[in-house]
Amino acid sequence: MNTPPAAVLPEGVIAIVPMRNVVLFPHTMLPLAVGRAKSIAALTHVVQRGGQLGIVLQRDAKEDDPGREGLCDVGTLARVVQHAEASEGQQHAMCQGLQRFRIDELVEGYPFVAARITRIDEPKEATPEAEALALQLHQRAAEVLALLPGVPAEVAQALQSLRNPGQLADVVAGLLDSEVAEKQMLLEATATEERL
Repeated sequence: MNTPPAAVLPEGVIAIVPMRNVVLFPHTMLPLAVGRAKSIAALTHVVQRGGQLGIVLQRDAKEDDPGREGLCDVGTLARVVQHAEASEGQQHAMCQGLQRFRIDELVEGYPFVAARITRIDEPKEATPEAEALALQLHQRAAEVLALLPGVPAEVAQALQSLRNPGQLADVVAGLLDSEVAEKQMLLEATATEERL
């Protein structure tokens, strides 16, 4: 599908892909399949122009064209690492989560959902409480991974090598087999200690 290059977005405005049942965390990789026209347009825009894509959970998975009220407030900025067009009009992308953001407002005039956002920065220094919680999470994650069949040893090694408490919390949250609403609550928690 060859589409003409889209206009450059203003500073602080990004293309958004609303996801029905997926929460992407910073510091994690996630394969996405998109099939709605606006989502394909957003993905195509980012692939053609570069930049970052906003991945946001929509509140009602059945809604085909969610507006501002239909989108969660917090999402994840992502870099598109790989992109491929599939059959039946779907597109696939491997996305790397980079940073949390908050939607300020939707911006009209684009063939995709576009939003003015505020980036949510991670704390620069970890508190002693965050360090202690991260140590506990390292231990628990290692115990759980050891019990799961078929988990590559590299996953456990990668978790053990993470020293930043916020990154550790995000990576473990991405691995959890939990309800989407619970994952969204973890994404919206900005305090490192709360996430851990």
